Amino acid sequence: MGKLCDAASRRCRSRRIARQFPPAQLGRVPNVVGMDEKTAIQTLKDAGFKATIKIVQNYLPQGQVLSQDPTAGAQSVAGIAVHLEVSNGVAKKVAIPSVKGLSVSSAEAALSAINVTPVIVYRSTNDSSLDGIVLGVSPDAGTVVLEGTSATLYVWQGPAPSPSPTPSPGPGGGGGHGNGNGGGNPGNGNGNGNANGH
Repeated sequence: MGKLCDAASRRCRSRRIARQFPPAQLGRVPNVVGMDEKTAIQTLKDAGFKATIKIVQNYLPQGQVLSQDPTAGAQSVAGIAVHLEVSNGVAKKVAIPSVKGLSVSSAEAALSAINVTPVIVYRSTNDSSLDGIVLGVSPDAGTVVLEGTSATLYVWQGPAPSPSPTPSPGPGGGGGHGNGNGGGNPGNGNGNGNANGH
């Protein structure tokens, strides 16, 4: 806010003065997921950003960055804070889900969702309709384990499909063509001989 004054009357009136702000500088947020906390903070600082830290329970090594917001590659105003979730290194307890009867892909997804690594073991069956279906899991469904451990999926493997027979060529194809050409030549010879004799 400024003032304009009349020197003669010494009366002043207020005048609003528009302030000029420099245009906002945009920067690209670097990817810091997977880094340790100290390296992530320095990487963000070098790119012109700040960092806020939230410690969360997770089985990954203590101090490892699990997620960031804004995400890597986003265009954002330089100087803003990037929110980081950092592991405390303490694995959570999770229960093995019931996956019997699911497809192997669905069972793998269910285990991965609770940070349990699936290990596949196949069992042979003559029933092709069971191919790829989970028949069991170890540890059993409902067992409480720590994140980062593994569970074995037992999966049916049906018989391999029989190869299609290769068709064989039909018999006698080449021989018929050769016999036809050979029969025409003697006929021409007989005709010429009779004509010369008369």
